[in-house]
Amino acid sequence: MPGSGASVGHPLTAGLPGVRDHVGAVAHDLHHGRSCLWIFPDHLVENGTADRLFSEVVAGTAGARVENVHAELAESGVPGPRTGARPPRRSIWGPPAPGGSHDLAAVPSFGARLQHALEARMPAEDEDPLERVLETLLTGGRTGARWFVSARSWLEPDLDGLVALYQRLTHQVRAEPPPAECTPRLLLAARYRDIPADLPARSDPDTARIHWWWGVLGRLDGLTAAAHAEAVRPSPVPLSERDATGGDGPPAGGVQALSAASPAEAAYARAVRTQLRREAAAELAGPDLALLPALLAVPGLGVWENDEASVKSIRDALCCSPEGLVAAPAADRHLGPVTPAPAQDLREAWADGAVDAWEGRLHVRITDRLRSPGGGTAEHRLTEDLHTAVWRAQLRVVYPLLASGRGQLQDAYLRLNRMSVQSLRDRARHRLRGQGRDYRVPSSPSLMELSELSFLMKLFAGSSTDLLGALCEALHKARNRLAHHRCLGRQDVDKVCGALARLDGIDAARPRSLPGPRPPVPGS
Repeated sequence: MPGSGASVGHPLTAGLPGVRDHVGAVAHDLHHGRSCLWIFPDHLVENGTADRLFSEVVAGTAGARVENVHAELAESGVPGPRTGARPPRRSIWGPPAPGGSHDLAAVPSFGARLQHALEARMPAEDEDPLERVLETLLTGGRTGARWFVSARSWLEPDLDGLVALYQRLTHQVRAEPPPAECTPRLLLAARYRDIPADLPARSDPDTARIHWWWGVLGRLDGLTAAAHAEAVRPSPVPLSERDATGGDGPPAGGVQALSAASPAEAAYARAVRTQLRREAAAELAGPDLALLPALLAVPGLGVWENDEASVKSIRDALCCSPEGLVAAPAADRHLGPVTPAPAQDLREAWADGAVDAWEGRLHVRITDRLRSPGGGTAEHRLTEDLHTAVWRAQLRVVYPLLASGRGQLQDAYLRLNRMSVQSLRDRARHRLRGQGRDYRVPSSPSLMELSELSFLMKLFAGSSTDLLGALCEALHKARNRLAHHRCLGRQDVDKVCGALARLDGIDAARPRSLPGPRPPVPGS
């Protein structure tokens, strides 16, 4: 079900830009002689993403590697994270599964297994295996060997021994530092609930680095995954919403109805709608990439007709009917600033995949918020946030096009009137002075905003400028809506696309050598 897709691994995760940067940071610290504590949320362990990234880092780290020292037990699958008080040593996985034959109490400690991997022998009964392991690792470092030990908490029954090795190794490297190129390192990949809650804070910052899977994915990752999702399985558009040009919306009136649009205009509109759909899906999903296919299938995603219909279409696509309160403690803090690591009171929710940092702000899992009961402050805030997400998508897609269209419109209007910007303003000032009005000259000597262009086209209305006036009106209205935090509807987008496509056509048809500006005629 889309609403519970957090445990589904995205096929592109390992190759996404944000993930590459994160993995590169871990590898960089290991290369420079620091141990690393790499903390993952539960769902990345369950879907195998953590194992794949861990194996990649281990394979790319130089040194005498010691890996796969975890006990071979009869259970299959990944054990769940521990809950409640810390259990006794080597009993974290609970009773054996039906048919299992192992005795967890008889499993050698992590230190004993690591000593066997280093020296091919098990420790004596009166020997502290961790003490011997540390001596081997540090002595090897002083004699030229560079040891690299890697371990995963979710595969290790002796978490106490694993955590003890991490703490003692990093502190002893600080106390008796070997040469930098020979420093032994430990990569400990863990779930938050598998380690003591204060372990990150107690880690030695000079010899160890903490890497939280926090804020790893961003907008570029979402757009990459959205494009991949549409390429693999294009989102079908209901036939009832297709127009004669093959677009995914009803024909719009105004400058040029899409039902009568040229092939170039129809192609322009489809390209803009596709980009709007992907931007809106990436904004709504945030780091939950598994939600992208369902969001991309929402009819008309990327435009906003009215609050009730838009929220309902997103709820239906993600199968999130209202059923209960949001469980995440971040429900009232989703717009607050984020820190480099999850705040202490957010870590349980982060481990469950309910919250994450995304593009510099806290992201609460959208499926949890959609399941909150309808009505009241929570529903109003949800509607506002969904509206804002679509508005941000339109700002990134449509606003740059409006800026480009403004420049094309200004050039076309000046060419048509064979005037410079200053000459046209002088002419407007002369016309208004005769009507007892004043013309406030904008600050830029060469740039005319859409509002000024619209005013001048109305002031000097004529058959030769009617088309440009209609195109300017479409762009001006769209710009004003976006500037006042209002989303564009489907017809608004269609009008903008039609206007921009017509401006491209006018631009392409202009002569290579333009006539020079002519001086204004007084009294004209």
